[in-house]
Amino acid sequence: MTNKNIAIRVCNSDRKYTLGGPQEQYHTFRDEIINSVKAPFKRFNRALPVEEFWAFKDVSFNMEQNDVAESIGRNGAGKSTLLKILSHTTSPTKGTVELHGRVGSLPEIGVGSL
Repeated sequence: MTNKNIAIRVCNSDRKYTLGGPQEQYHTFRDEIINSVKAPFKRFNRALPVEEFWAFKDVSFNMEQNDVAESIGRNGAGKSTLLKILSHTTSPTKGTVELHGRVGSLPEIGVGSL
């Protein structure tokens, strides 16, 4: 396999989601003023428990031009998350994903459903 024929290269990629706890948000100046007024009362609020969820860990593969692949696995195995990363909808938590050319995905079309 030569490097010039590689269309997709995924190297040691992980994707982690954090459930609960504080979320990163876009803050306006108005939001900052409101947060500073609320700050003394925040200690009375109960913090939500933080839980980490790994969609997949340590995934690596190469695909050459004109290759066709399918992803099979149980629910929650990370199939759709990998497609989102390949289509640049989200990014991996760790690792690298290189795309050369166009990539098309057909998620959730129910091909195997009877």
